[in-house]
Amino acid sequence: MFVLVFVVCRNYFCASDILINKGEASFEADMTKAFYSAANILTIENDGCKDLVKVEKDESGNVSFISTDALKLNALVKRLAEKTIENYEVLASGTTEVPIGAFTGFRLFSGLGAKVKLKLIMVTSVKCDFVNEFTSAGINQTSHRLYITTVPDVYVVAAGRKKYYKTEIRLLVYDNLIVGKVPEVYLNGSIAGYTAYK
Repeated sequence: MFVLVFVVCRNYFCASDILINKGEASFEADMTKAFYSAANILTIENDGCKDLVKVEKDESGNVSFISTDALKLNALVKRLAEKTIENYEVLASGTTEVPIGAFTGFRLFSGLGAKVKLKLIMVTSVKCDFVNEFTSAGINQTSHRLYITTVPDVYVVAAGRKKYYKTEIRLLVYDNLIVGKVPEVYLNGSIAGYTAYK
């Protein structure tokens, strides 16, 4: 009797691990598609995100001023967060296709059998933001990149267990090589991330 209970419990917990892993993989693939699709639509609408960054030089050719259009970026971030969560709901709605073999608790059989759809993912919010990155690219040359990032707030639920899952997806939207000395102070205005809730 003890052996039977042990085997059942072991399979139960192993199955939940397998289901959570499948849920995480499925979510990351679907959320990445949703995010890139939203970003693609918005960059087309905004003419390739032109005029996001303004670089001014002095008479000597050195960079005297770098700024971002905070108003435009904040509006873009807000729409991107909303569009990403909207796309995700259309793509997946939190469901994951799981082979019947996953319920055995044995990884060897986890990919076998007919697939059933399970609601494993709970997305509570999606936060989008911009990240500036300056790196040296040689003598008096600086690479300036601007990324859009998204960080969804997600729980994967399976077999009575709930696991918080965090991932960051990043997309390059601006890449520029600045020739000349770059000032220590970089003006980025007031750029606030935006969180869209379900």
